[in-house]
Amino acid sequence: MSDKLTAWIAVLVFPCLASLPAPAADDATLSKDLTAVITAQGLRCPKVIKISKQAEADYLVACQDGSNYQIVADEQGKLVAHPLGMKIH
Repeated sequence: MSDKLTAWIAVLVFPCLASLPAPAADDATLSKDLTAVITAQGLRCPKVIKISKQAEADYLVACQDGSNYQIVADEQGKLVAHPLGMKIH
């Protein structure tokens, strides 16, 4: 995907992530937002099954297919997914 599209997605997603409270309905929104960040980078995550918030704009994400990512904001505030590995079956 183009850098412009990725930046546009991050501009839309980051404010949502920064202001999310803890209720379960917001967990579904957060899951969708983080999935969008991952797939916008051409990475694979068919379904988020676990989210661990480490700090503000810093998440560990486990996907149904065994993929794991750390999603953090870069210097410009754009969310970026970093692959952490795959489960060995």
